[in-house]
Amino acid sequence: MNLKVMPLDMWMSVSWIRRDTIELGNYVPMKPVFNRSGIYRWGLLAWFELEGPGGGAWELPSVDQFSYSLSLLDVLEVPENVCAALRAVVRAGAATADQRRFVGLRDDAMMCRDTRRSARIASNRAGL
Repeated sequence: MNLKVMPLDMWMSVSWIRRDTIELGNYVPMKPVFNRSGIYRWGLLAWFELEGPGGGAWELPSVDQFSYSLSLLDVLEVPENVCAALRAVVRAGAATADQRRFVGLRDDAMMCRDTRRSARIASNRAGL
């Protein structure tokens, strides 16, 4: 089994959002493995760890959540000209199911990236 590691999601790095989200979510506390902030997946177990005050480790409700987030990061690495060409193939109706899925995933990733940027700007303006 390979260990996969990702940076924390934005909500995990803001203490008051993190506390509320962990309390309301399906996150099960566990013993930290690495004692470093990050999101981890090893086999069928996915969890995130936070270092410092208020830190700890919590299991993610689903390994699929980790896999989806990782795939969003992967599609952002594909150059825009390749994505534009795939969109043209999809519009022409000649795309395979994997190509259509990729274009949808790329759109999701771009929307998440833009949302993160907007939230970061709003947070900076509010002094949080």
